[in-house]
Amino acid sequence: MPVRSLDITSLFTWYALIVPPLVAVTALLRHLINVGRPGRALLSTLELAYVSGGAELACRAGLAWLHRAGLVETGPLGTLRSVGRAPQSPPPLTMALYSALRGGQTWSQVRRDHDVRRELHRIGQRMIRYGYLLSPAGRRAIASATVPLFLVAAVAVVLLAGILAGDTPSRPAPTVGLLLAVTATLLAGWLLAQPPAATRATRRALRQARERFGGSRDWSTVPAAELSRAVALRGPRGPLATDPVFAAALQIEDVPPAPSSRSAGHDRADARR
Repeated sequence: MPVRSLDITSLFTWYALIVPPLVAVTALLRHLINVGRPGRALLSTLELAYVSGGAELACRAGLAWLHRAGLVETGPLGTLRSVGRAPQSPPPLTMALYSALRGGQTWSQVRRDHDVRRELHRIGQRMIRYGYLLSPAGRRAIASATVPLFLVAAVAVVLLAGILAGDTPSRPAPTVGLLLAVTATLLAGWLLAQPPAATRATRRALRQARERFGGSRDWSTVPAAELSRAVALRGPRGPLATDPVFAAALQIEDVPPAPSSRSAGHDRADARR
C-alpha cells in the first residue's frame, strides 16, 4: 500500500487489525516453548533449591544440611569451616561444599570455589535436560518470537512519519491513538521477550513438593535433611532464623540479630538438659 494512499485513520485501522493476533501468536509460542517436560525425573532437595532460587539457594540448602549435621561450624568474621569426618555418600554439591570449607572460607569465597561451581553447573545442565529450566536455545527462541512485533511497530512508525511529512492532512485523535498503540506493542514485545525464571513443569514440581512438605515446623529441632528441604522450598530466612549466627555467615538478610555470647551459652546449656 503506497504511503500516499494512506491516511492516519487507515494506518491506525491496519495496525489495530494486525497487531492483536500477532501478540496472541507470540504469547502462544512463548507458552509452548516454556511448557517443559514434566515427569521426567523426581527432583532432589538441592535440585529443587536450584530451580527455585538458583545457585545461591542450592548452596545454602547444602550448607544447612552440613551445619545441622554438625559438619560445618561458624567462625570469626563470618567464616565457615568444615569439621569432623566427611559425610558418607552425600550429593556431589554437598561434598564439594564440605571440601571447600576445610580451611575455613567466607560465603562469597565458597561460592567461587572451582568444585562448587562445577557441581552447580552440572545441576543446571541436568535441569535443562529434564525440562525444568530453559536451554539457551529456548531463551533465544522466545526472544526471536517477538521480532515480528518490533518489525510491525517500526513499519507503523515509518509510515506515520511519511504521512505527517506529506501533504495528507492529519487527525490528532488517530495519530495519538496510533502512537499509544505502538508504545503498547513495544512494551508487550519487551515483556514477552524476557525468558521466564522457570518452566511450567518447574512451577508444578515446586507446588507439589511444597504441598507434600506441609506447613511450618520448629526448625530448631528438625533433622538435617528436613531443614535442608525447608530452605530449598521456603527460602532460608524462616528455617534459619533460629540460628542467626549461621544465617549471618550465609549473608541472609532480615534475620533477627544474633544473641549475646552469654545468652547463647545459656541456650546451648538448656538444649543439652
